Parts: sequence; C-alpha cells; structure tokens
Amino acid sequence: MRLPHTPGPARRSVQYLRYRTGLIRSVHTFHREAVERITLVVPDSLGDIAINSAITRAIRLRGAPAEITLLTDRKYASAVAFNPDYDAVALLDGYTDKPPWALTYQEQLAAAKALTPAMDALVLCQPGAWCDALWSRFHSLDIQYRLSGTPPALRRLPRLTVPAGAAEAVRPIRQRAVGRTAFIAPGAFTLKFGAAGERFFTELAARLVGAGWQVYWNGAEAPSPAGGAPGGAGSVVAVGHLPLAQVVALASSCERAVCARSGLADVITFCTPELPQYVLYPRTRYPYSRRPVRECYSLRAMGGVNVRESENSLDTDADLSAELAAVGQWLESPRKHTESTP
Repeated sequence: MRLPHTPGPARRSVQYLRYRTGLIRSVHTFHREAVERITLVVPDSLGDIAINSAITRAIRLRGAPAEITLLTDRKYASAVAFNPDYDAVALLDGYTDKPPWALTYQEQLAAAKALTPAMDALVLCQPGAWCDALWSRFHSLDIQYRLSGTPPALRRLPRLTVPAGAAEAVRPIRQRAVGRTAFIAPGAFTLKFGAAGERFFTELAARLVGAGWQVYWNGAEAPSPAGGAPGGAGSVVAVGHLPLAQVVALASSCERAVCARSGLADVITFCTPELPQYVLYPRTRYPYSRRPVRECYSLRAMGGVNVRESENSLDTDADLSAELAAVGQWLESPRKHTESTP
C-alpha cells in the first residue's frame, strides 16, 4: 500500500524525531486565558473527520463553553452535519490550491491562522503529511487522542448522528422495498483490492438479488443482475448519487451492510453501531511498518461491536470464492442484540 503523502524512511524518521522532541506540536494555545474558540484541523479523509467526534466529545465533557470549528477540504464538509459538537466549518479551498493531503505542518498552521483568526486554541488532528510515522505506530483513534492531548478520563468512542431530515428524505426509496434489505458500498479511496475485488461486490449483489433481497448499491454504477423488478424484491437500487446524509440514513435503515473499508464505513458505524456490518480490508501492511492496515483502522477497536472484519486482498478466484462463502454465512447468522457502548 502506498499513500500519496508517505515519505521515505529517512524523512519520516526525522519527522517523528521532531514530534517527539517538541519541535513540532499538535496543540497550540494562543493569547486568551479562557479557551472559548477551538479549531480542529482535519484536512483530508471522511473517516478521520468521523473519528474526530471522539475529540469533540472530550472537549464538551470538560464543561467549559467552547465554539468548535472544523478546518477541512470542501469535499468533506458534509461530514460536519453528522457531529452536533461542531459549531462551524472553515474550508481550505479558500486558502490554498494544494491537495489537502499534501499540506505540510507549517501550511496547516498558516491556514488555520488565516481562516480562523479568532481561535484561542488549535489542534492538528491528522498527521499524514507532517508525521506519517504515527500511523505506523498507533491506531487511528489513539493518534487523535495523542495529538489532541485528551486525558484517559475523558476518552470516549466516536459517535455521530444521522442529520435531521435525511431519514425522511429517503423514506420514499425505503417504502418501495420488499423483503430483506442490504446496503453495499464497494468503493474505497485508499485501500485497494486485487483483480477479483470488483467482482466480489457485483457477484454478492447478484446472489442477494437471487435470494430475494433488496440491494442498495453505493457505487458509481449499479450492477444489473438478472431477475427482479426495479424497486421490488430481488433488485438493485443505485444510491451513489444521493447526498452523504441520505446514503448513511439509507444504510442505517437496512438489515445488513457490506462495505469495503473506507470513511463511509466509519460514518455508518458511528451513526448506527447496532447495524450488522461486514467490512472488508485488503491483506496489506501500512507503509514502512509491520502492522496490518486492519490494526491501524479497525472499526471494532472504535466501538463497532456489530462489525465483522475480514482481510482478503481478492487477488484470485479462490480468494473470491472464500470471501463470498464467508459473507454468505454471516448474512444468514442471527442478528445479535448488543448494548450501546459509551
């Protein structure tokens, strides 16, 4: 796996040394004694913004009134609506033409000062471009705890809420469903599968349709399995064109969800932890480390108690057959009732 921001071994070692010695700091407090305005910087990634809800929960638990602003790219601004702790969003595209993942430490500081000049405190919550070595050492939630300085007593799991009106907006789609319902999200921006990857999701959709399931497909183009009338039992409905809030509301209303590991899987998990979700990770390691990406991004480690996690790079037909068999068994397993976690 090669990420766009991943530096070579020498540079990432220097970055980590600068972080450990305090030459670069993730938390900056400015001139006011009372911290009333806090800017959290997550330039890139829907998933990291979703995870950031653990940090905003900790800020609220401190009790002091604070206005929390998320600084991010326009592409991810819709994620703010899922977290009621945010008061505002500032967009990076009003400041720089660089890709959000490419912003250096100094560039993130400068952007925050320019776009939220009244802030009392600043937290850099995503270290990809300026200390990538953290990703190879800690889980993604633990990274945000560390970067924000959240003490153990205030650490909570990420939690999100489906935005108001989203469930009502997708009600007409849901009312046309007949029989069992499944949500499939085949896309993943960072983690890629092999030659059989796309076939896994399309064949899974075909099998579900053949068994009478209504499938909601969050891909660029929905497959067209034989059989089934559009909108009826045993059919596929494309939903990838819908706004993010409606996609998540629809997924949350289904009986099961099957997703490639992506930021969307985070949002669905944190909005609806009771939803049984099958999440597929490629069998690979984070760059320059011995840690499987599943360890870096595990949803179960972030409270996804109903998430079934599987590793399979889907390189061969044998991989495809094995994974289809595994997900088939999971689809027919009883839905477990679990208590919500704090």
